[in-house]
Amino acid sequence: MSSCLITKDGKKINCLSGAMHATTCKVLLKTTLSKFVRTGGIRVAEVNDYIAIEFYKPVSKKQNSIINAILRSNDYRTVILSRETITRFRPIRTLNLC
Repeated sequence: MSSCLITKDGKKINCLSGAMHATTCKVLLKTTLSKFVRTGGIRVAEVNDYIAIEFYKPVSKKQNSIINAILRSNDYRTVILSRETITRFRPIRTLNLC
């Protein structure tokens, strides 16, 4: 999986076959990407050994569990959040964003 969107109610939407986040938001969710993220959605992008997680509202427990499942699926050593970057020698398996 290269990227996904997580809705505020905890539904994970994969962006398949190279589709961009903005295109997936427009087609499936009928909204813009900026409005989706501002209203509580989460944008996740995975590249090689790092993952970027963009959110602006507090993360729900369902959203946090989906993010932790994504982190456990691969060896990510760098997590880029909206306001900080976490880098560790060992793979990052869990984050508590709630």
